[in-house]
Amino acid sequence: MRVALIFPPYTHKIFSENLSTVDEEFCLAPPIILAYVAAILEKYGHKVMLVDARALNLSKEETLQQIKNFRPDILGFRAETYHFHDALEWIGYLKSKLAVPVLAGGINLTLYPKETIFHDEIDFGIIGEAIETFFLVKPGDADELAEKIKILLDSPELRRTMGQAARKRAEEQYDWSNIIKKHYLPLFT
Repeated sequence: MRVALIFPPYTHKIFSENLSTVDEEFCLAPPIILAYVAAILEKYGHKVMLVDARALNLSKEETLQQIKNFRPDILGFRAETYHFHDALEWIGYLKSKLAVPVLAGGINLTLYPKETIFHDEIDFGIIGEAIETFFLVKPGDADELAEKIKILLDSPELRRTMGQAARKRAEEQYDWSNIIKKHYLPLFT
């Protein structure tokens, strides 16, 4: 399978305080989580392209051209809360031009799973730790995790079934009305 992992650039937000601190904290560090995913996929024979559009200062169009030449079967993104809307804009653009499924992971899916997976641009999402969402895997066992990822990459039906189960789990466990009933209403009774 051919997997393109994309780390899009992001912009400062109007509500950001201390922009100089943001500049320092969000330096041009490599997207290390995506690099780990790439290494695992490559270990098991998949072709992987990792595009750090932020560090390379690539436009959407330049990134699209690189990805088109690679011909991926799936696009992968890491959607962090700070730059979720920037990532979503890139996901929508690239998906509309390439017509391949999109897998997204990152803290935004864990904190706001229902709100994140609601976007049609995202086909599959990893909520929480990947090892909990995909399969039960011994913590720290990269080989077993890679084996499970390969199973998912090779099985569209299993991906669909697990994706639907993850969506249902997110809707049930992370719906705000359920969270309020469970955690806030008891405070007032």
